[in-house]
Parts: sequence; structure tokens; C-alpha cells
Amino acid sequence: MRIGNSDQIYILTSKLQDYTIFISAVLLTASTMSMAIYAYSPLPWWDYWEVVILDDNLENLFTRHNEHFILVPRIFYALDTVFASATGRFSLGAIWFFHIGVFLCMYFVLSEGMSAWRRITAFGITAAFMFSGRHLENLSWPFQVGFVGLAFVACTAIILTSMSSPANKKYAVMGAFAAGSAPLWSFHGLIVPLVCAIIAIISRKYVVAIINLSFLVAASTLYLVAPNGNSEPLFVNASLDIRKILTSYINQIGYGPAFPFLDGGNPPLLVAATLTVIVTIIPAALFVKSLTVSVRDPSRSSRLLSIFGIMLFSYGTLAAISLGRTSVDPVFEPAHRYFIYSAMLWAPALFLASSFLRPPLAKSMSVSIMLIFLMNQTLAYQYCRIWHKQRQAAALAIVADPANITVLHAVHPNPERLRKQVDTLKKANLSVFK
Repeated sequence: MRIGNSDQIYILTSKLQDYTIFISAVLLTASTMSMAIYAYSPLPWWDYWEVVILDDNLENLFTRHNEHFILVPRIFYALDTVFASATGRFSLGAIWFFHIGVFLCMYFVLSEGMSAWRRITAFGITAAFMFSGRHLENLSWPFQVGFVGLAFVACTAIILTSMSSPANKKYAVMGAFAAGSAPLWSFHGLIVPLVCAIIAIISRKYVVAIINLSFLVAASTLYLVAPNGNSEPLFVNASLDIRKILTSYINQIGYGPAFPFLDGGNPPLLVAATLTVIVTIIPAALFVKSLTVSVRDPSRSSRLLSIFGIMLFSYGTLAAISLGRTSVDPVFEPAHRYFIYSAMLWAPALFLASSFLRPPLAKSMSVSIMLIFLMNQTLAYQYCRIWHKQRQAAALAIVADPANITVLHAVHPNPERLRKQVDTLKKANLSVFK
């Protein structure tokens, strides 16, 4: 059968789109990885000073750090000190593993059972959001193993809970235990067992829902009774301004698609609010559809429930961030380290929106998103250069004069608290003194 000119053009265009998406994804990932390597320094930075000394870290294993209970991340920090001489490389390896894991989880739930053109569309959109240079803070700062690790644990728990049928709850029980560990990574982890309980109720796994809710109650109690360490007690001296919290929440959500056009700061509030309303409709529709499908045939609802769960987790996490940070920081603005949760919200949303388009237009949408993120790497590189210069200058200065308070103030807001850490690292030839 002879192929007409229009069909040949269609096939050629489709292949060109496929190659563009793949090559752009490789360039985006490679450039972000190279920037993370360039921005890296073995010098502890900011909060990482408080967990870099092995004995202190293990003594505070069951205490909070700010509002977070970071038992699992503290284990990674301890392993880093033992096996990587407190340089942060072990933690950064774990961060990249978890980050790639989040990408694979999201690609799996978006592309499962889809046609080839939908899979390539899902790949392009997910890769664009997950390998953007705006993740640079997480991917070059060892302390962020808790944030990125939580995202991976949340995706895993949600997928396991969703894919199990009422008759075979094995995976859902595994998901419940993964969800139960989530609060030990970060305060936002409290959202994971709640989301998994909602998914379990929708899919009529009531025993699994009870297990998740039990974990939620236990973890919440732990947060209330755990020693404060150097942190303020929870909900003490907090200033709750509903307007600021809501504004921050809207900006956090709007930051996802609007950030390529921003050079720091927030998107205009009207733009952010409009994007928030638009993206809120998608998980609401997913909830209704998942509920309907689950009632008719629970085995068909796993993919929908997984997407719904990941988006609901992202909503809840951004809300918790806005509530927690705004209460102690009245001028809080979206930070690069929180972009991973915004990406986990917008990548599924845009892919679902592309499902209403014909294959060429859907792929074109994926190509456009990928190219926008790729061009935005130049802005990410500006931040990379700043962080590189700051960290390198601070490392050289501390090695030259470890007792200089002015130098220590550049790497921690309370330099007086760093004297013990600096002396310990220097005597043991760890970190920047290695």
C-alpha cells in the first residue's frame, strides 16, 4: 500500500517530535547534573551544620529539627559522615537516586497502559518538570535528602496502595508501612498516610485505611511529645495570618508553570490564583471519576487513584509548607527547594490536559514545555554561579581561619553555635578539612 504525501509528512513530523523530546530531555538532565556538580561543596551549609557531627546527630535522633522529625534523614547524614567523611557525597547520591525514582514513579502512573504517543508525551512533560535546573538547591545540597526522599516514599506508598485490589491487599499493606515511615522524613510526611487512607477507602480496602490512619495518629502523637532539641515547641510563638498563608499557598501552586518567566519572587497574584483554580479542577474530576470507576470495577481504578493521590499529596504538602513557613517567616516566598512538590502537581495536570488533544498537538505541547524549560537553564545557571562562588569562598576562608565569626556567619545564621562543629571536623580531617 502506497503512503501518501500527507501521511509521510505526519510520520516525519511525529519522529521529529520524538527525537526533539528525547534529545531535549538528555540535554536538560545533563546540564542540571553538571550545574549540581559545579555548585557542590564539601563545606556544610546552613542547617547541615547541625547534623554533620556524628555523635551530636545520633544523640538527637529522636528530636525535632524546626517543625520536622527527621529520624530517617539523620541516618543518611550519619552514614555520610562515616562513609564519605562528612563531605555530603553519600547524601547527594541518595538524593539523586530518590529524585530519579520520583520521575520514574510519575512516568509509570501517567504512561501505564497508554499508547506510544501518549507515553512519549508523558515522558517529555515529566522529564521537563523533574530535571529542570530549578531543582538545583535540592540536587546540590546534601541536607535536602529528607525532602527528596519524602517525595519518593510518598509516590511509592501511593502507587502500592492504589494498585492493590480489595481481594489482594498485599501491595496496599506494603504501601501502608511505607506511608507510616513518611512522617519520619519530614513534617509534610504526615500527609502521606492520610492520602493513602483516602485512596484505600475509595477502593474499598477498609483494613488498609485503618492501618494508615493508625500510623497517622501515632506519628502525630510523636510530633507532639518528641523533644524539641534546638527548635521551638510546635505551635508556640506562631503567627497565623490567614491572608498571608492563602497568598503563599496560591503563589506556591502558581510558581510551577509560571516560574520559567520569573527571575525570582512570586508570580502576579491574579495569575497564580487563576492557575490554582484551573489545576484544582483536575484532581477534583479525578476523584469523582476514580470513585465512579472504583464502584463499577476496582481493578481499573489503580492508575487514576495513583495520579489523584500524587496530586493530592502535592496539594497538601504545599499547604503545609505555606502554613508552617508563613507562621514563622512573614515575608516567606516560594523557594527552589519546594519546586519538586509543585512539579509533582503540574506534570500530571498538564499531561491529563494533553489527553484532550490530537496526537500531533499533544506532542507539540510536550515539545514546547521541554524547550521552555531547556531555555530556562540559563537562569538556573546564574543561581549556580552565585552558589558556587559563595560556597568556594566560604570554604577557603574557613580552612584559612576556622575561628573567624564573620566567616562562619556566611554559612550559618548563628555562627557561635558552629565552634564545636568546626573544631571537631578539623581535628578529624572531615568535610572541607579532608
